[in-house]
Amino acid sequence: MSIEKAVRRHTVAIEAHRIDPKLHRVLAEQIPRTGQLADVEAFNREVHVLVRAYLESRRKDMRKIDLDIATFICA
Repeated sequence: MSIEKAVRRHTVAIEAHRIDPKLHRVLAEQIPRTGQLADVEAFNREVHVLVRAYLESRRKDMRKIDLDIATFICA
């Protein structure tokens, strides 16, 4: 997937959060209370690895960046 398509897809997710920020806040607050935080943390680690791998694979298409910071921001 090109960087442009990946950014558009990521932007759609951000827009979904903007539509109902109160719902997003409630979900973010309640997930840890469900006892499923370990699952969420494992998912977040997996997303981090996947985003980092994607950025690494597209490195030639980007200016010189700090991949760790870029991954953190994207994930």
